[in-house]
Amino acid sequence: MQHDRLAYNRLKNDYLHEIRRAKMESWRKMSDDINVNTWGKAFKYAKNGPRNKAVISSLTKEDGSLRQGPLERHVPVEEQQVKNAIWRMKPPRAPGLDGITTGILRKAWPIAKDSMTQLMNR
Repeated sequence: MQHDRLAYNRLKNDYLHEIRRAKMESWRKMSDDINVNTWGKAFKYAKNGPRNKAVISSLTKEDGSLRQGPLERHVPVEEQQVKNAIWRMKPPRAPGLDGITTGILRKAWPIAKDSMTQLMNR
């Protein structure tokens, strides 16, 4: 059993070393690109962040086609319902595709509660 653990640790360390090496190599390539092309990949990354990820539309069916006809009847939500939903979310979780964390929503609540409620009602 101990022999397997040692082999596992060795392979894990080799794997982590390879990841670090690949990251460093990627960083070096990007750094070299800055010296050659100031407006290249590094500038675009600094300006726009990581690649934009497509947000799945709620109007898309599972098969990829769009919904046809009227949507379900909209029932307006109240400010307290939105607040309750935000406070039920776990703060240390990773943000979604928009990059907004639960902590940000909670801190912004006093100022943005009307906007958030209107957004939920749209």
